[in-house]
Amino acid sequence: MLPRVIIITGPTASGKTELSELIAQKYSGTIINADMGQFYRPLTIGTAKPDWKNKPFKCLLFDILDQPLELNSAAYRTKVLQAIAEIVAEGKMPIIVGGSLFYIKSLFFPPSQIPISEQVRNVDFTQSTEVLLGMLKSIDVDRAQHIHPHDRYRIVRALKLWQQTGIKPSQQKPVFAPSFRALVISIEPPRDVLKKCIEQRTHVMFQQGLIDEARSFLNTDWEAFLEKKGLIGYREIFEWMRAGQQPSLLEATKDLISQKTWQYAKRQLTFLSTFKEDLVREGTKQPGTVQALTISQSTYTPDLDYSIRKFAKA
Repeated sequence: MLPRVIIITGPTASGKTELSELIAQKYSGTIINADMGQFYRPLTIGTAKPDWKNKPFKCLLFDILDQPLELNSAAYRTKVLQAIAEIVAEGKMPIIVGGSLFYIKSLFFPPSQIPISEQVRNVDFTQSTEVLLGMLKSIDVDRAQHIHPHDRYRIVRALKLWQQTGIKPSQQKPVFAPSFRALVISIEPPRDVLKKCIEQRTHVMFQQGLIDEARSFLNTDWEAFLEKKGLIGYREIFEWMRAGQQPSLLEATKDLISQKTWQYAKRQLTFLSTFKEDLVREGTKQPGTVQALTISQSTYTPDLDYSIRKFAKA
């Protein structure tokens, strides 16, 4: 019998942490982190990391890296499956929480073991998503037709797969192979509400000391790493600091962070839409492996409680 796992995901600032903590307390759960930025011990304010050490339940896979090193999806998947086994053995409910959807997808579709080189030939990946999609269509029409035209991550990933291996991405598609039964709860607030939440959270981060946190990374290995990973907030503050830290430009920097976070949230929603379609399609072929539930707010409602209780007893 496969173990049962609850997964809570959604765009940034949608309320995933708050909801997961309510469920963890009600259903004797242990939380497993699925937010890439929160893997890193020094990254706290800019990643909206919860105070995970002081919760009344166990939290895993936070602060697992002290150095600016990559954690690929295959390594993450291995850690999660180990954690699930330990949690289930303790009689607890595993609750995976986060918005790093590529990592979450790897739990259902084990990633290809083919390495992706950072140095791929003759492609400028700073070009527009439309241009890159056109390039992919010229290489692999079948794969391009199955990617949303705004899903930049998947487009770039497909191009890199082809350039690294010479094999069409459509011939390297991961196979649906979950190691657990899952209830996937996706929090997707109305867009105007989500945008306001992002603006509010950006304001709170600055109040909490985001500038000082970013400053601590200047002239260290973390600076280049954060630039490369594109973690929103840090690099915009780096640019403000390099420009002379003018107080008159600080509000514009805050607005830019909110704007870029909103753009990122929209990309997450696009990825989520395709991901849920994949789960429903593949889950239909293997009944009982996955249930997908979309809610508009992080409030714990009677309907949500009913769905979780039904899943927990299945």
